Amino acid sequence: MNIESIYIGLPVYHKDSASCMTMTVRQVLPTGLVVCAWIEHDGREAKKAFWPNELEPGALKFGGSIIG
Repeated sequence: MNIESIYIGLPVYHKDSASCMTMTVRQVLPTGLVVCAWIEHDGREAKKAFWPNELEPGALKFGGSIIG
């Protein structure tokens, strides 16, 4: 499933990650890249840019499986 609309604050997951770590959309760049942020295990905030087709909406992934 692809994300049809992206907005700031949207909870997302990386499609290929086995982790169930939730990321939050922080910014959409003019290039189309989506900057996401998450909290590392040590409490620091991490950020990384992804292409929209690499992301899944956060509400659809539970326990490492895509629901639907």
